[in-house]
Amino acid sequence: MRYEPQPVSERKEAVTLLLILIYPLGLFFLWESCRYTRAGKVARTVVFGALFLALAYTLWCAALGRPLPAPAQRAAAILNPAATAPATVPAEAYRELGEGTYTVGTDIAPGTYTIRLVSGTGSLARVSSLGISMPLTADPEGIYTLKDEYQGVALGDGERLVVGEGLRVSLTAE
Repeated sequence: MRYEPQPVSERKEAVTLLLILIYPLGLFFLWESCRYTRAGKVARTVVFGALFLALAYTLWCAALGRPLPAPAQRAAAILNPAATAPATVPAEAYRELGEGTYTVGTDIAPGTYTIRLVSGTGSLARVSSLGISMPLTADPEGIYTLKDEYQGVALGDGERLVVGEGLRVSLTAE
């Protein structure tokens, strides 16, 4: 009896491995296969497609230096708690921040900073550990305009700095 190798599309383990490692190629072999029902193909396409998109978005955020959205941060904390909870945050002399929410003590070291506008327009707010929001973009008359620089901004542990969409600021430790 002679052994005849099966095509890749007819080997379930190979198709699953390709869906995990090289999604587009695995998708091609999945839909070429006769071993799965149409419902099975659709289910695998959706599940592995969602995993592929989540991985692509995570890599995109990492490449741009953006923080992950809160649900992704919680998922990352569940999967690898040691990597998401640093013991101390090193104080940096200068750091640029894009759109997102940054927690003091996790993302930013506690301390006093000068915050400068780098580019764009948007809102900038400081949220206390009690959840009270204090916009840094309001002048005494209540008009929301962004200054080029805020000096002596004391950020304490547990507070959050919220940088609005389209805005990029720099933090310089004082």
